[in-house]
Amino acid sequence: MASGELDFEELLKQYDYNFQKGDLVKGLVCGYDSQGVMVDIGAKTIAVVPTREAVDKDENVETKLEKGKEYEFLIIKEEDEDGKFLLSRKKVDFAYAWKELEKAKAADETILGTIAGIVKGGVLVEISGVRGFVPSSQLRSKETDLEVGGK
Repeated sequence: MASGELDFEELLKQYDYNFQKGDLVKGLVCGYDSQGVMVDIGAKTIAVVPTREAVDKDENVETKLEKGKEYEFLIIKEEDEDGKFLLSRKKVDFAYAWKELEKAKAADETILGTIAGIVKGGVLVEISGVRGFVPSSQLRSKETDLEVGGK
């Protein structure tokens, strides 16, 4: 082994990050491929955000996670045999949305949501990506016609 290779290996060891499943990391979006979004989190290799962990089915991944921008991600799978980590952006968005809902509840604030469906006994609503159930008795007006996808 040449001395240049040894020096490079030693240098890599100095910057060897110990990422683990469940860690919140910042990463720079580098590009897109058939697997999803490629993200540089400072590991030895590029991490991957599978499309299902990046956007909802009706969203565009390249619009939601723009190339060249930095975002927070959650590590959902530790390094595989190729040295890649799997990340999620949706889980980070969900956690932030949940915190905002908890704040609104603590402050006894009224919040607006989109009706995602009508079910027996009430409606399914979506607020910032979080789905929930609202019983008919808790709706503002029983006479109001409910429209799926409406507010």
